Amino acid sequence: MDGLEQVDDNLHGRALDAIGDALDRHARDLASLRELARSDGDGAWDKLRELRRDSSTTFRESLAFMQGALARREGLDRGLCRIADSMLLEVSGRARVAWNRLTILDQAEFVQDLSQIIRIRFPEVSVWSLPIATHELGHFVAPRIEVQVQEGKVRRLAYPFQELLENLLDRDRERGATEPERFRSWSFMHEHIADVFAVVAGGPGYVCATILHRFDPSTAGTDTLQHPSGAKRAHMILRTLAEMDRAPGLLGEYTGLIDHLRGTWARSVSSAGGTPELAPEDEKCINEIGDELYGLFQDHAASLLYRTVLRAKELRTNLLSGEQPAPADGDTVTDAVNAAWLARVGSGDDGSIGDLGERAFRLCEAIVGEEGR
Repeated sequence: MDGLEQVDDNLHGRALDAIGDALDRHARDLASLRELARSDGDGAWDKLRELRRDSSTTFRESLAFMQGALARREGLDRGLCRIADSMLLEVSGRARVAWNRLTILDQAEFVQDLSQIIRIRFPEVSVWSLPIATHELGHFVAPRIEVQVQEGKVRRLAYPFQELLENLLDRDRERGATEPERFRSWSFMHEHIADVFAVVAGGPGYVCATILHRFDPSTAGTDTLQHPSGAKRAHMILRTLAEMDRAPGLLGEYTGLIDHLRGTWARSVSSAGGTPELAPEDEKCINEIGDELYGLFQDHAASLLYRTVLRAKELRTNLLSGEQPAPADGDTVTDAVNAAWLARVGSGDDGSIGDLGERAFRLCEAIVGEEGR
């Protein structure tokens, strides 16, 4: 515990409560184990193995936090994690779910429930990877979105996305699915929820980042143990943006971008020897899941919807001019990231991406700086 507190006074409090509670629990378990060892040697060994297993995640998260905090302090992230923190805090605020943690560099993006620390993939220390962090936030936030429901004379708290996941597990058990099959089904749904969350909350930047920057066209048709295929996810993500395009105040704002990204993805998959179209049964399944998920966000988290794309388009124009744009009151990191991706897609000049990314990065820094005043 002392080592965690000494890493960084500005950061340790944002992770210490969750990790600290776990460490305190392990200490109590260890004390109980000492008592058990005096009376039941065989039982103590079983308890020791259980304690080792339970504590391993806590120790990994503790080490990851210390390494990440030190990397931030030494500037190895160029300030990207501070920008990501600001973006995710704003998004979680729209979702009305508390996330007062932090981001750190790691070898891949993910979030761990214990510490709720979100990882940013190293060495991609640029604005282009920031939208993926919103997806990881979705894994944490969506199951915690709560609503009040009336059941007769009683009002209770409901968690629509968590209940969706639990109902899926129940149905899989009823149909006799094996444990690995249930895990895979649950993981796929969690991934779809996070994808829809990231589009709804993050806007077009997430769609661009995944279609143009992350999904591998050469394996587009291949599911993995925990992730649906790139083709299924691309279909889900693009159809979600199309749903947003029909929202009041956004009518038609994304139409051209959707057509461009859909065409680019199809050409990339075809050039890699694959088939860009989903099988009819897969398309039907993805559409049904997408309708359900988007409906849940509309009904229970309408405040999450990204609505400031017109401001992002203004910033895009400023970025493309070659001048360094200055933030206005109310601008968010999400606005700046969307502006960067819209500018990148619209520029048609791969040679300018580096300069464009730097101007967008400085814009994000300025927005975060304004927030801190």
